[in-house]
Amino acid sequence: MPMERRHDPRHPVRIPVYFDSVNSLLSQSEDISKGGIFVETDASLPIGTPVRLLLHLPVESKNVQVTVEGKVVHRRAAEKGRPAGIGVRFDAFSLEDQRSLLEAFLERLQHERKPDGSHKD
Repeated sequence: MPMERRHDPRHPVRIPVYFDSVNSLLSQSEDISKGGIFVETDASLPIGTPVRLLLHLPVESKNVQVTVEGKVVHRRAAEKGRPAGIGVRFDAFSLEDQRSLLEAFLERLQHERKPDGSHKD
């Protein structure tokens, strides 16, 4: 079994994800952490491809756009009812306050979780 390399907990959440270069919908997230995001997509991006993503985070009753630069570090083919997708490691945020917005969003998700890891209804 491969060793887990993540440093931050992942939170299952669906948010729209766009490519910044063309502002076109890439898809939606499957999960997100401070260090990266998994995006459901059929886009065939090789591992190591640099990407700039626009994330639309619901923060304090409004959608906030966060721009992040990253790199494709994982690809998953569609299988067993799971869609294809890419894992992107976050390398840089366009503004430092955008990192704070992401962290506030993740903290809220953490507080919404039940002790068994599922989300409260």
